[in-house]
Amino acid sequence: MPENENQSRIIITTRDSRVATMVDIDKHSYFLGPLKETESFDLFCKKVFSNRDGRRCPDQLKDLAKGIVAKCDGLP
Repeated sequence: MPENENQSRIIITTRDSRVATMVDIDKHSYFLGPLKETESFDLFCKKVFSNRDGRRCPDQLKDLAKGIVAKCDGLP
């Protein structure tokens, strides 16, 4: 975020680059690519199984979890 006298910040997130271009902040835009399959799976397991030791997906749920991650197509 740019440093200035204001204490307020607004963060806009979108999948549609046309929305981002409507806001006059081109020099402060960050375009992120999709996550790799392994990164997506690791993030999913970290969020879903965060109360478990090691944050690992149980073996009996791995196929289901990988199916969910595949539907996201790299989006966090």
